[in-house]
Amino acid sequence: MPRFKLSVDETVNTMKFIEINTPLSEIEIDALLTKIEKIEITSTEVLSKILEAHNVKVTNVTTSGQSYYTNAATLEIEELKETMVFEFLTDLKTRTTDEQFKDILAATDQDIKFNRIGFGKTTGPKKFIEICTGCANVFLRY
Repeated sequence: MPRFKLSVDETVNTMKFIEINTPLSEIEIDALLTKIEKIEITSTEVLSKILEAHNVKVTNVTTSGQSYYTNAATLEIEELKETMVFEFLTDLKTRTTDEQFKDILAATDQDIKFNRIGFGKTTGPKKFIEICTGCANVFLRY
């Protein structure tokens, strides 16, 4: 089964609160904010400065303790190539005799039993291939 790695760009936003004092009514503040929203606002500080320029006193800016994601986009898909055990063993079998192949597998089995199972370690596909390769190198040198 093919494996892939996806590169994901996440845009994380934090909620900030601006407390203001103004003689304007809620309807007038809403109209002012609608007007201000047409300007590109890149931060709470920028919005605070714009509000103060419109005679709205900013008394406090606080940050919410909670972050949330507003957008996540996959930028890249990369296929991960990993030698599978079956493919490795098939290749090894073509490069060895039947007797060498059996001896290599027996030595690999003994190595795993002695060095890993005795210590409660599991042997994943990569580690199996490493151990088997080491055993094959020893057997094929002679």
